[in-house]
Amino acid sequence: MPRPGPHEGSPTFFVTFNDYTFNSSRTVLDNFKALATKRGWGVDSKLWRRQWRTCFNRAYTDDQNPFDDDDDDDDDGNSDDSNFSDTDTSSSDFSNDFTPNPTVPLHVEFKRMALHEGLKFSDDDYASRRARFFHQQFNHFFGEDRLGNYQKLCRIVGVPVGPTVTQCKKELKDRHVMINLVNLVNHMRTLPSEETLDSKTGLKRAGEECNVVPLIKFENFASFRHYTRKHTFPRERAKADGFINTLLRVVS
Repeated sequence: MPRPGPHEGSPTFFVTFNDYTFNSSRTVLDNFKALATKRGWGVDSKLWRRQWRTCFNRAYTDDQNPFDDDDDDDDDGNSDDSNFSDTDTSSSDFSNDFTPNPTVPLHVEFKRMALHEGLKFSDDDYASRRARFFHQQFNHFFGEDRLGNYQKLCRIVGVPVGPTVTQCKKELKDRHVMINLVNLVNHMRTLPSEETLDSKTGLKRAGEECNVVPLIKFENFASFRHYTRKHTFPRERAKADGFINTLLRVVS
């Protein structure tokens, strides 16, 4: 079933929410997305489905997910982010009053920020800002290309920790190591603190103390390829970063 069109949905649905003001310049669907983000309704949750039916007078189905916008085109790694420097690793291009939510997936977090900023998929800089955000998130956890970060990544991935950058790279580049970069960042976002990653004991304790997004360690290439085609780190930015490039695999 297609998503609700620009003239579908009831604007009066939003009247009951005192903390939300309906934006008449946007579609009901856009307003629903903004309200859902503000209220923290999980996509496809019981609350989400109930509110969706009330607003659009139809049952919700997975193919109507409003957050699965056409920006999937840059999910296959073809986003044009060449006009942004890899040295720009802060999130200063977003407003200081934006409240991050580490419990949501990476692509949903960016869409939350895009809604907050009024950034639209049709904007010229949408793809490049999205690519930059993904790269910022990776750098937040792993920073510069140095030994300590390579060793931390080895511990997280579960391969032998090498005494040098070269040895760590060798372990991480092994063809049996299949880690999806988007899943890795989502995993890191839900760990309780950076300090817990300094040892195997700390990493184990981190997994026990909070609701961590599991790091998927794929056992075969077919499942890795299937997952990665839907959850791809912006390709050009990944290739430009020697650290990230260590985990890149050809899936075509």
